[in-house]
Amino acid sequence: MKFHEHRDTTITDPPENVTDETVNELLSNTLLHLKFQDRNDIYEEIHGVRNLAREETPELIEQSLCSMAAELDRIISSSASKEVEVVEGRKEEDYKYAYQKTRQLEKTYVNDRDFHLKFLRADLFDAKKAADRLVVHLDFLLMLFGPRALEERLQASFFNTKEEATALRSGNVQILPFRDRSGRRIMVNLSGVFAYSPYLRVKLWFYFTSIAAEDVETQRNGLITIAFCPSNADFGTNMKIRMPGSQNRIVSPNGREMVYGISVRMTAYHFCFPDTPIFRLLRAFYVFVLGDKQRGRMVFHCGTKTEMQYSLMGYGIPVEHIPATETGAVKTKYHFQWLRLRKLIETDPSTHANVCESPGINDVLFRRAGVCTAHPGNVMFKCLLESRKVEHSISTQTEKRDVVWSIVEYVGSRGGCFYAWDAKQCWWTKMEDKSEIRRKVAVSIRDFNSSNTKTIQQPQCTKSDTLVFERQDGKKRKRKSINGLSRCVNIISKFEPIPL
Repeated sequence: MKFHEHRDTTITDPPENVTDETVNELLSNTLLHLKFQDRNDIYEEIHGVRNLAREETPELIEQSLCSMAAELDRIISSSASKEVEVVEGRKEEDYKYAYQKTRQLEKTYVNDRDFHLKFLRADLFDAKKAADRLVVHLDFLLMLFGPRALEERLQASFFNTKEEATALRSGNVQILPFRDRSGRRIMVNLSGVFAYSPYLRVKLWFYFTSIAAEDVETQRNGLITIAFCPSNADFGTNMKIRMPGSQNRIVSPNGREMVYGISVRMTAYHFCFPDTPIFRLLRAFYVFVLGDKQRGRMVFHCGTKTEMQYSLMGYGIPVEHIPATETGAVKTKYHFQWLRLRKLIETDPSTHANVCESPGINDVLFRRAGVCTAHPGNVMFKCLLESRKVEHSISTQTEKRDVVWSIVEYVGSRGGCFYAWDAKQCWWTKMEDKSEIRRKVAVSIRDFNSSNTKTIQQPQCTKSDTLVFERQDGKKRKRKSINGLSRCVNIISKFEPIPL
């Protein structure tokens, strides 16, 4: 067994003879070596009941940006690359070559304030780690996508070969349309991704994680990834599986792993595998190669598709949106809509500035009835309508308008926005017109009150009577007395009450 040390991370090469006991022991030791508070924090964040992101203040942001800029200058001016292991005879300068190249470019986004802030959030505002992550990220961008990726943000057009374009459109890697209960975006990897080369898998991962990281809420809450393989997926002769071994591992020029160069914090890795030999082997590979810092966030779910879905639901994941059928076929309807939207945004960002890929948990969505009732923002909105129902019903027209505006202001105070579904374009559009928002909220209050009134006026009545049941001889059952109770009741009813 070999170990590679990169800063505070240990990456282990899988031993030749891997058993389930070896894998379980490594997972257990990783958690046991953590402090109790750290272990509990990770456990709660995986379940979506806690967020380790720091509370942001203007002072914290400005101070962290200055510290990160100083750390990047130190990396350029000093021999910081000596801290990183040199692999396969590559030069130490490779560690900072991509970042040095961006400083010489006339057109680049790398020095933007928001771009640096993204990496600070990924490392919980640790300036030294954030600077290192940014440099490794640029190394991977240059290696995977070429010099163009240092001048322009990642686009779907960067997948320029036929194989890469097919893999992007296949839907084997997708971002779900809705978030989990904590507001985290979810990236799903289906079984077909194992047929791709390790290089193509890393390239897809970098693209999708970079797109997810454009959202500020995702930068703060982190990203969830799910490897979902139904129990009856076709892993027979029709698919050539390319195992993620150490001999073909894709690393940066100085030997850094991909997970330490992506621009968003990974909060959980869910692996949904059937309990078969080939998937036990895949489980062992991922446990060994992800490194000890990520190993504590790995969760394995084994069984049938239904069992795995029930297990994922315990972590607040909307399993109904996982794009895989019972037979392992890929659902691509939403994925094609998403690719179309990404193409429009990447072509003309200013025109589609109000278009949203995935609304946040505090956003209120207006679509046809029943479609988004389970969305956290809509649940909160319905509770608001319930709490103000009586006040609205007894108010004058002017007072009703004030009630509506107070609801709109409350949603805004929680960082939420109002979105309307564009059925023609198949995307969410942010509502900017205050009058239109007020009208939508007023209509929602009216419909909510109307539905409650109908429920009160037409209560459900349930009647149970066993006398209609027939016996085997075709006759109805007769009423029988229990310990003479029925007979006593009949006798008592014949007596007249005694006047007092």
